[in-house]
Amino acid sequence: METTKINEKKVAIDPLTGEEFIQSRNNQKFASSANRLEFNRQKTAEKRKAMAQIAKPLANNRKVLEKVLGDEKEVIRSYDFLMGAGLEMGIFTHQIKYQEVLWYCVYDYGYVRQKDNTLRIIQLTPTEQ
Repeated sequence: METTKINEKKVAIDPLTGEEFIQSRNNQKFASSANRLEFNRQKTAEKRKAMAQIAKPLANNRKVLEKVLGDEKEVIRSYDFLMGAGLEMGIFTHQIKYQEVLWYCVYDYGYVRQKDNTLRIIQLTPTEQ
């Protein structure tokens, strides 16, 4: 942010509009609070849009795993069944080694592919995550 002194008052340039204004405070960056709010709203919208490509599929995957698992501690479902339910393979939050096997995790749910083209699904406890 550029500032110059005019008669002991600092002139700054608003990052949103590019207009010059006289600062009423030493740390003032915007000509008005409306400009500050709009600038921050735009930045937040850009972040949300960038993250939506992953956040929405992750949320959907968690919902699918939660629904498929239900009240059970563990279920085994076919790969085709889970694809039909909307699970997007390859979109996960992290991986863990559990029971000597590498599990793909979507937040608090984990799944591992079995040899017979099925997936074993569990809900992770806080110590397993």
